[in-house]
Amino acid sequence: MKWYSLAAVIAAIILSGCTAVDNVDRVSYADQQQEGTIVFARAAHYSPLFGTYSLNELIEIAYERVHRNAAGQLVVEAGIRYRGYSFWTNWFRHSPGVLTLRTVCNFYQEGGISTPVVYATNHQEIVINRGETFAFKAVCPVTSATRYQIVLGD
Repeated sequence: MKWYSLAAVIAAIILSGCTAVDNVDRVSYADQQQEGTIVFARAAHYSPLFGTYSLNELIEIAYERVHRNAAGQLVVEAGIRYRGYSFWTNWFRHSPGVLTLRTVCNFYQEGGISTPVVYATNHQEIVINRGETFAFKAVCPVTSATRYQIVLGD
């Protein structure tokens, strides 16, 4: 009888932690406005001793230009350079020779990322050799777009 009651208590503890619906916290407007125009979407590896290894440790943005073309469309250009690991915690990690990124560029009207996306490019796969710079370019056909955000992930 003890084992049945112990099993019932353990089952009740496990099942009490399971919920079918979780509430999602809303992001404040101020936090959204502080996000940059180029963001990294993931942290691939986590180590309790050295922390998270992010794309931020592998790549750098060489340049970022925004202008309107003759048709009045917003054109975004960014130089994405694959430099390899550069922090002291990565002395024993070797940078791969080739890095594959997936990128998307979202365009917004006035108000920035707190407003709905008016146009999003297709997800693009970028392959960069170590030491090279990839010239990323996105054009928004919606002429009312004024802001953008490039999302990089792997």
